[in-house]
Amino acid sequence: MRLTATRERGQDDRRGLSADAVVGTTGLKKQEPDSAMPLNTALILLAALAQMALTFAVYFVMVRGRVSAVKAKQVRASQYDLVEGEPPHLARVTNSVRSQFELPVLFYALVLMLVAINRVTMLDVVLAWAFVGLRVVHFIAHTKGQNVAVRMRVFALGMLVVAALAVHALLIVLGEMLS
Repeated sequence: MRLTATRERGQDDRRGLSADAVVGTTGLKKQEPDSAMPLNTALILLAALAQMALTFAVYFVMVRGRVSAVKAKQVRASQYDLVEGEPPHLARVTNSVRSQFELPVLFYALVLMLVAINRVTMLDVVLAWAFVGLRVVHFIAHTKGQNVAVRMRVFALGMLVVAALAVHALLIVLGEMLS
């Protein structure tokens, strides 16, 4: 539930609340939202949240693997100060964690921009979910396989998907400027 307020109803600039939303000094009067979140907006935000969940899952796999490696005396805990001498299977997971903060950062920025300007289309939703799916495949290829060519192809497809989102956002902004 959200509070809606406009200047016509006497908005209080200090709190961003309308006068009719304030009840005494301790609470807020419940108001129904003027409109529900558009479905496309909800779906693209769910895709962004799914990508975040993947990032947390990759972190979990990395931490679990590192703790197991220290307990099995494959590495010393001090080696993680600079991540030196990590076994190859753990180094791949560590690299996968790093990759969650490369291309996905552009994805998040584009999703938030499209949501902020309220111009999310079904094409954007499909592209967003395709990106998340490709990131899952990329994680699997990164951590389970040693075929760099496959991983590079999956990464390239993800980059094309993000580029398509960027082109769409650019077209929207240019269209608004020119209209």
